[in-house]
Amino acid sequence: MRLLDIGDLCEMDIFTTNIQLDGSDLLINNEEQQRKVLFLQELQCNESMQQEKQIEGLYCNITWDGISCWPATKAGTVAVKPCPDYINRLDPTENVTRRCDADGTWYVHADTNKSWSDYSACVMNNIPVNGVPGQPVPAIIKEHMDNLTIMKHTGYGLSLASLLVAVIIMLYFKKLHCPRNTIHLNLFLSFILRAIISFIKNGIMIEGLGFSSDVYYNEKGQLAFLPEGLHWECRMFMTIVNYIMAANYAWIFVEALYLQMLISVAVFTEKKHLHIYMLLGWTFPLAFIIPWVIVRSTVDNKL
Repeated sequence: MRLLDIGDLCEMDIFTTNIQLDGSDLLINNEEQQRKVLFLQELQCNESMQQEKQIEGLYCNITWDGISCWPATKAGTVAVKPCPDYINRLDPTENVTRRCDADGTWYVHADTNKSWSDYSACVMNNIPVNGVPGQPVPAIIKEHMDNLTIMKHTGYGLSLASLLVAVIIMLYFKKLHCPRNTIHLNLFLSFILRAIISFIKNGIMIEGLGFSSDVYYNEKGQLAFLPEGLHWECRMFMTIVNYIMAANYAWIFVEALYLQMLISVAVFTEKKHLHIYMLLGWTFPLAFIIPWVIVRSTVDNKL
């Protein structure tokens, strides 16, 4: 699992938290206030540097890493301190570490070529770690999550059954075969596919994040993605999921467009334009899905 550093924390949403600094409460709800708090912390660290006492032997000097102030630390040891409580989404009950090498200099990370502090343990479960997304779950939702899941599946099941009955009826009775109902059938089909893909996703994906071959539980019990392999099955499946969702919305748009054409264009001929609606409903989503696939595979190729 990749360890977190200062750069990772700077990219997180570290706003909206209550802190207490110099005996006064401050509500941090924007970037300017967060910078102010960090600036005050840095000033305190600079004061500590000026008052630094000489330590016998080789040691690393007091330093500010951009978030925390590190005390003078003997060479060959690891400094440990609680995670800062003035940064949102960091757990103050955990510890952050920083290593002082045997030569009396702070450890430099090979990837960044900069001195490095390990904030991995500070990150709460609602922060993405190693590609694992998450959000804080309110207690009331967590308590009723199983019931909400049952309601979701029941709703999709009833919708799927009703739509299948409607499709069978409209296909069986030839008197119902007309361009208007053809458009309705395609809309029903998009809803059917959406319900089916939802059941498949919940059935074969672990916590909705990946297939069993794509994820594992790390030492903290968190679900993480395996870094090895192409994971093309999961990528392809999510592409299909997004296409079906987009096609469903596209057919809702086609229904609205069809009704608008009937109302506003008196010379409109249903049969003449039916193929345009069919093409629009099933191919228009590709205008969004294909660029999304290209961007994800070339720019943000992460699960």
